[in-house]
Amino acid sequence: MYQSLLRSHALLLALLATAFHTGSVAAGDPPAFCAATGHYYEFNEGNPLTWQEAEVLASNFIFMTLPGHLATITSQAEQDCVEALFRPDDAWLGGFQPPGTPEPNDGWEWVTGETWNYTNWNEGEPNDDNVQDCLQFYDAPNDGQWDDLECDGEGEIDAFIVEFEPEGGGGGGDGSRATFRTVKFYNDFNPAPVDVTISCNTGLPLEQTFELDPAAVPDLDPFVEFVVTDFESGTLDCEITESVPAGYTVFYLTFIDGQGFETVGSCPFEDVEHGETFSTDPVHNLCLVVNALDPSEVTVTKEWIDENPQFNATNFAKANYFCSNLPNFLDNQADAPTLGGVPLPISGNEGFLFDPQSGSLEFLGNPGVDSFFTFANWDGGTDCEVTEQLVEGGVETDASDCDSIVLFPGDSGACTIVNTRLFEGIPTLSQYGLAVLTLLMLGFGLVAYRRLV
Repeated sequence: MYQSLLRSHALLLALLATAFHTGSVAAGDPPAFCAATGHYYEFNEGNPLTWQEAEVLASNFIFMTLPGHLATITSQAEQDCVEALFRPDDAWLGGFQPPGTPEPNDGWEWVTGETWNYTNWNEGEPNDDNVQDCLQFYDAPNDGQWDDLECDGEGEIDAFIVEFEPEGGGGGGDGSRATFRTVKFYNDFNPAPVDVTISCNTGLPLEQTFELDPAAVPDLDPFVEFVVTDFESGTLDCEITESVPAGYTVFYLTFIDGQGFETVGSCPFEDVEHGETFSTDPVHNLCLVVNALDPSEVTVTKEWIDENPQFNATNFAKANYFCSNLPNFLDNQADAPTLGGVPLPISGNEGFLFDPQSGSLEFLGNPGVDSFFTFANWDGGTDCEVTEQLVEGGVETDASDCDSIVLFPGDSGACTIVNTRLFEGIPTLSQYGLAVLTLLMLGFGLVAYRRLV
């Protein structure tokens, strides 16, 4: 039923490679992805604040399980990316100069402890004019270049840039780390959270579980990023699974070196080497999890009660069903979920995209049973009603619980219609009954004849 769920791996790869937002972002926008680093960045603006206040605020930000810190720009590629994303006014960055270090160029550090081996100073900077030990992005006309500034910001700096990355993302050590990203979609837009788990044969930790909650970030694509460290290069095998929600079928797509594979039961990653991380160009170490809504079956039973058991009944009946508030499926490309604003080619449940849904049922026998399938809406439930068509006279409905059957994902439904067949007309008699009736009629006829004569 769900073979069309994933229309084109090639198209999906092309979309993933360009899916993450790279346009200019303003304050108040959700974090934006930088393909050069695999990290997310957010521009925050408000009241004037010191560098220390900005550093504390940034370190308390969390985005999709990724901890935040004041942005640390350690390469030209990262500088170009952040500059293209924000083109900000003056904003704090995560660089500082500890007290007592030689001025003005020496001793600069990043809040993450990363090596200070790249700079983008504006002409004449740093100059340590009046004890300037904190780092800022310069405003126009020097967009993106750096300036050293008093750490109180002279009461004028009202913005800072937060960078989100896995803990330990700054690198260092022997490089024995790998990262894996899990992206999750429901094909009916269900916002219900699920747990996703990575299990590995070596490294630390051997198993991690995070809750992935689409409702927590309604305007963004939910993901979890796993980090595994302390393993021998080429020996790490991991698999990512989800706790499949009731009423859904799970599909896993694993992306390695730009190739996507539909895999059964999990997203497997084998023989992982040091430094392998999630990336978008090419798409690598990505697990795409899609939950497709299963159909719900409603079973209807028709029972007969006869006032005269000898009545020659056919026990045939018809009924109509009507279901409303069906789910909103991903029925076209415009409605498909996105990565960074680009729709993914995911659909499903063709033939059940019309709301309301109706059809007919037929029953033969006593009891007679028939059923139909529909799809249950997580948002308020799908409401189904079954009404019968009486095909013979002398029948009345004695009982029915088919007026309202409300279904949620994972539910099945059942109801019963009971009819009483009334005694009407001349019943069908056995041969002995007919003989007795004939004799009675002959007797009445002889009495009437004698009286007339």
